[in-house]
Amino acid sequence: MKCFALVLFASPLMAGSLPTIGKQPWLVQYVAYEHKQLQFTINGEGIGQLVPMNEKGKPLDDKHAIKFLPVVEDVSADGKVAAKHIQKDGWEAVTPAGVNAKTVTYRGTAGGNSRFEITVEFDGKEVRAGGKILDKGTLINPRFRVRVQVPNIYLYDKDPGKLAAKASKDRISLVRSDGKKLKLEVLEVLDAEAPEAGGTGVSQARIEMAGFAGKRLELDAGAAGSLEFFNEGIAPLSQGFSFFWMADPAKDPQGKARLSFQVR
Repeated sequence: MKCFALVLFASPLMAGSLPTIGKQPWLVQYVAYEHKQLQFTINGEGIGQLVPMNEKGKPLDDKHAIKFLPVVEDVSADGKVAAKHIQKDGWEAVTPAGVNAKTVTYRGTAGGNSRFEITVEFDGKEVRAGGKILDKGTLINPRFRVRVQVPNIYLYDKDPGKLAAKASKDRISLVRSDGKKLKLEVLEVLDAEAPEAGGTGVSQARIEMAGFAGKRLELDAGAAGSLEFFNEGIAPLSQGFSFFWMADPAKDPQGKARLSFQVR
C-alpha cells in the first residue's frame, strides 16, 4: 500500500529548530560531513541531504541532493496507515551542532505528541541512519521510518532523444526480500511497488545513473530492516523515486538497526 508522508518542518530561525553551525560554508546547517565521495548535511529543519562529489572532488548541486527524511506513521487495528506531521517547534539536539562528527543524534515531535529519535553515523563513504519512537503520545501503534528521496536529476533535460542517450545505461538494481534480483530501466514507465518491481519489499538496492557523475549509490536495509520502493503513481524512475526504510520491532526492539547508504 502506498503511503506518502506529509512532513512539515520549521524555519531554522524559529524556536524549537535545531541549532546551526553558524559559520560559512555551513551557516544554516546543524551538521556537516565531508568525504571525497560525498557531502552530507542536516539543516536546522531536521532534513538530511546527501550529495555525491563530482570528478573534481566538488559536491554536485542541490538538484542532485538525496534527502533523508524522518517519517512517523500510526497504524490502526485494521491496518490503515496515517502519516503524522512533524511539529515545527519540536526539535531537540542531543549531539551539539558541528562538522565531521562520527555519530549524530537528534529528536523530534510528531502529531499526537509522539516523540522520536534519529541517529546518523558516518564512516568514510558510508552513511548509516536509523531511529525509534521514544513516546507514542496519543497514537495507537506508531512506527518510525526513514525516507530516502532521490530527485528527478534529469529535470532540465527536455530533449527526449538526448535524455535517452544520456540515460541509456542507467539502472536500478534490486535484491528483494524474497531473494529475487531485478534490474530496472529508469526510462520505462512503472509502478515501483508493483509485483514486477519492488513487490513486498527490498533488502538491497543499487542506483547507477549518469546524472550522478558516474557514482554508484548502494542501499542496504540490514538484517533487521526492509525497504519499500516507491514512486509517484506510474512513471519513469528517471523522474524520481524513494525508498522507505523501517526496522522490524521484533528483530530490533532497542532501535539500533541502521539503513546503510554508500557512495562508490
